[in-house]
Amino acid sequence: MDLLARSRSFEGANARFHRVLRDAVAGKPVKIAILGASVTAGQGVLPHENWPNIFATWWRKQFTGELTIQNGAVRAVGSSYFSVCYAEHIDEDADIVITELAINEPYAEEFARTYELLLRQLLLLPKKPAVLNLRVFELALHSIARAGDIQSGKLARFYY
Repeated sequence: MDLLARSRSFEGANARFHRVLRDAVAGKPVKIAILGASVTAGQGVLPHENWPNIFATWWRKQFTGELTIQNGAVRAVGSSYFSVCYAEHIDEDADIVITELAINEPYAEEFARTYELLLRQLLLLPKKPAVLNLRVFELALHSIARAGDIQSGKLARFYY
Protein backbone atom coordinates (compact mmCIF):
# COMPACT_ATOMS: atom_id res chain seq x y z
CA MET A 1 0.00 0.00 0.00
CA ASP A 2 2.95 2.32 0.52
CA LEU A 3 3.75 2.25 -3.22
CA LEU A 4 0.17 3.17 -4.07
CA ALA A 5 0.22 6.06 -1.60
CA ARG A 6 3.50 7.30 -3.08
CA SER A 7 1.98 7.29 -6.56
CA ARG A 8 -0.35 10.16 -5.63
CA SER A 9 1.13 13.64 -5.73
CA PHE A 10 -1.97 15.43 -4.43
CA GLU A 11 -5.38 14.17 -3.33
CA GLY A 12 -7.33 17.29 -2.38
CA ALA A 13 -10.55 17.10 -0.40
CA ASN A 14 -12.08 14.51 -2.76
CA ALA A 15 -15.64 15.69 -2.03
CA ARG A 16 -16.69 15.48 -5.68
CA PHE A 17 -15.08 12.09 -6.13
CA HIS A 18 -16.68 10.74 -2.95
CA ARG A 19 -20.06 11.92 -4.23
CA VAL A 20 -19.57 9.87 -7.40
CA LEU A 21 -18.40 6.84 -5.44
CA ARG A 22 -21.52 7.02 -3.25
CA ASP A 23 -23.64 7.05 -6.40
CA ALA A 24 -21.72 4.11 -7.84
CA VAL A 25 -22.10 2.10 -4.62
CA ALA A 26 -25.83 2.87 -4.70
CA GLY A 27 -26.03 1.38 -8.20
CA LYS A 28 -26.64 4.70 -9.96
CA PRO A 29 -25.26 5.25 -13.47
CA VAL A 30 -21.89 6.98 -13.76
CA LYS A 31 -20.35 8.71 -16.75
CA ILE A 32 -16.57 9.02 -16.94
CA ALA A 33 -14.99 11.21 -19.61
CA ILE A 34 -11.30 11.09 -20.42
CA LEU A 35 -9.16 13.73 -22.09
CA GLY A 36 -5.68 12.58 -22.95
CA ALA A 37 -2.99 12.10 -25.52
CA SER A 38 -1.39 9.08 -27.16
CA VAL A 39 -1.08 6.96 -24.02
CA THR A 40 -4.78 7.36 -23.34
CA ALA A 41 -5.60 6.79 -27.00
CA GLY A 42 -3.78 3.47 -26.74
CA GLN A 43 -0.60 4.14 -28.68
CA GLY A 44 1.24 0.86 -29.18
CA VAL A 45 -1.39 -1.43 -27.66
CA LEU A 46 -4.48 -3.24 -28.89
CA PRO A 47 -7.78 -1.42 -28.20
CA HIS A 48 -8.75 -3.73 -25.33
CA GLU A 49 -5.32 -3.14 -23.74
CA ASN A 50 -5.50 0.65 -23.38
CA TRP A 51 -5.83 1.91 -19.85
CA PRO A 52 -9.34 3.43 -20.25
CA ASN A 53 -10.72 0.02 -21.28
CA ILE A 54 -8.86 -1.76 -18.48
CA PHE A 55 -10.16 0.84 -16.01
CA ALA A 56 -13.74 0.43 -17.33
CA THR A 57 -13.51 -3.35 -16.89
CA TRP A 58 -12.31 -2.90 -13.31
CA TRP A 59 -15.06 -0.33 -12.54
CA ARG A 60 -17.79 -2.65 -13.84
CA LYS A 61 -16.53 -5.44 -11.57
CA GLN A 62 -16.68 -3.12 -8.53
CA PHE A 63 -20.06 -1.44 -9.11
CA THR A 64 -23.40 -2.67 -10.43
CA GLY A 65 -24.69 0.57 -11.95
CA GLU A 66 -24.34 1.39 -15.61
CA LEU A 67 -20.99 2.90 -16.64
CA THR A 68 -20.56 5.13 -19.65
CA ILE A 69 -16.95 5.82 -20.47
CA GLN A 70 -15.88 8.27 -23.14
CA ASN A 71 -12.31 8.17 -24.33
CA GLY A 72 -11.81 11.61 -25.86
CA ALA A 73 -8.08 11.15 -26.33
CA VAL A 74 -6.27 12.74 -29.26
CA ARG A 75 -2.69 11.77 -30.05
CA ALA A 76 0.01 14.44 -29.79
CA VAL A 77 -2.08 17.20 -28.21
CA GLY A 78 -2.17 18.83 -24.82
CA SER A 79 -4.14 21.33 -22.79
CA SER A 80 -3.76 24.14 -25.32
CA TYR A 81 -5.95 22.11 -27.69
CA PHE A 82 -8.39 20.76 -25.12
CA SER A 83 -8.83 24.14 -23.41
CA VAL A 84 -10.60 25.22 -26.59
CA CYS A 85 -12.04 21.95 -27.93
CA TYR A 86 -12.75 19.64 -24.97
CA ALA A 87 -16.51 19.71 -25.65
CA GLU A 88 -15.89 18.18 -29.08
CA HIS A 89 -14.50 15.06 -27.40
CA ILE A 90 -16.58 14.51 -24.27
CA ASP A 91 -20.13 15.14 -23.14
CA GLU A 92 -20.59 17.91 -20.63
CA ASP A 93 -22.66 15.76 -18.24
CA ALA A 94 -19.74 13.67 -16.99
CA ASP A 95 -19.54 12.69 -13.33
CA ILE A 96 -15.76 12.26 -13.51
CA VAL A 97 -13.33 13.83 -15.96
CA ILE A 98 -9.87 12.31 -16.12
CA THR A 99 -7.05 14.26 -17.75
CA GLU A 100 -3.72 12.85 -18.93
CA LEU A 101 -2.00 15.68 -20.77
CA ALA A 102 1.38 16.43 -19.22
CA ILE A 103 3.48 14.23 -21.48
CA ASN A 104 3.04 16.55 -24.48
CA GLU A 105 3.59 19.76 -22.56
CA PRO A 106 6.95 21.27 -21.70
CA TYR A 107 7.49 22.69 -18.24
CA ALA A 108 6.51 26.25 -19.22
CA GLU A 109 4.15 28.93 -17.97
CA GLU A 110 2.08 29.06 -21.17
CA PHE A 111 1.08 25.43 -20.71
CA ALA A 112 0.20 26.08 -17.09
CA ARG A 113 -2.19 28.79 -18.32
CA THR A 114 -3.90 26.54 -20.86
CA TYR A 115 -4.22 23.69 -18.38
CA GLU A 116 -5.67 26.10 -15.82
CA LEU A 117 -8.20 27.32 -18.38
CA LEU A 118 -9.20 23.72 -19.14
CA LEU A 119 -9.40 22.88 -15.46
CA ARG A 120 -11.64 25.85 -14.69
CA GLN A 121 -14.00 24.90 -17.52
CA LEU A 122 -14.20 21.27 -16.40
CA LEU A 123 -14.91 22.19 -12.78
CA LEU A 124 -17.79 24.41 -13.94
CA LEU A 125 -19.53 21.74 -16.02
CA PRO A 126 -23.22 21.22 -15.14
CA LYS A 127 -22.74 18.14 -12.92
CA LYS A 128 -19.70 19.61 -11.13
CA PRO A 129 -17.56 16.59 -11.98
CA ALA A 130 -14.66 15.21 -10.04
CA VAL A 131 -11.54 16.01 -12.05
CA LEU A 132 -8.69 13.52 -11.77
CA ASN A 133 -5.30 14.38 -13.23
CA LEU A 134 -3.15 11.44 -14.27
CA ARG A 135 0.49 11.68 -15.23
CA VAL A 136 2.56 9.37 -17.35
CA PHE A 137 6.11 9.73 -18.52
CA GLU A 138 7.88 8.65 -21.65
CA LEU A 139 11.50 7.60 -21.54
CA ALA A 140 11.89 7.99 -25.31
CA LEU A 141 11.44 11.76 -25.13
CA HIS A 142 14.44 14.01 -24.68
CA SER A 143 13.20 15.08 -21.26
CA ILE A 144 10.98 13.46 -18.66
CA ALA A 145 10.59 16.79 -16.83
CA ARG A 146 7.27 17.72 -18.35
CA ALA A 147 4.33 19.87 -17.23
CA GLY A 148 2.99 17.31 -14.77
CA ASP A 149 4.60 19.07 -11.83
CA ILE A 150 2.66 22.22 -12.64
CA GLN A 151 -0.59 20.38 -13.35
CA SER A 152 -0.57 18.03 -10.37
CA GLY A 153 1.27 20.28 -8.02
CA LYS A 154 0.59 23.97 -8.13
CA LEU A 155 -2.73 24.04 -10.00
CA ALA A 156 -4.22 20.99 -8.30
CA ARG A 157 -3.43 22.42 -4.88
CA PHE A 158 -5.05 25.72 -5.81
CA TYR A 159 -8.28 24.31 -7.23
CA TYR A 160 -8.82 21.26 -5.06
